[in-house]
Amino acid sequence: MSVASLSSLCSQEHSHCVACGLHHPTGLRIQFRATDDGGVTATVDCTPAMQGYTGLVHGGIISLMLDAAMTNCLFQRGVPALTAQLNVRFREPLQAGRSAVVTARVVRETGNAFVVEANVFQGNRLKAKGEGIFMRKTRTSVAGCNGEP
Repeated sequence: MSVASLSSLCSQEHSHCVACGLHHPTGLRIQFRATDDGGVTATVDCTPAMQGYTGLVHGGIISLMLDAAMTNCLFQRGVPALTAQLNVRFREPLQAGRSAVVTARVVRETGNAFVVEANVFQGNRLKAKGEGIFMRKTRTSVAGCNGEP
């Protein structure tokens, strides 16, 4: 779709998201932008607050970055979706105190299901990769969440 779709859906659906929400008080506030190939990319400042082992970004934070990139990739297409499955492969440690680049693109779409892949790079080296299956968000898929009927 467009940059407008990405921005609009992110603010509507994810304003309090710990990864990309601008209204989350302690979130990462990752700002994704659309790429020419229909994917998304963002630069992430890997602060010392993200550490697991000293000097290394915690694997859970890396997984969060991958999941957020995939979600925002679908937002860029105008699709709000929920993560149904997330597989992560850690290839090399991600250094804290340096920036990283996260990218995502849709691999396949089948009905309401989407297969999306994402990568985290640091210094042009692939540090982690993920693949997720996402289901299009519907009113019934979130019934009972956050007080919704």
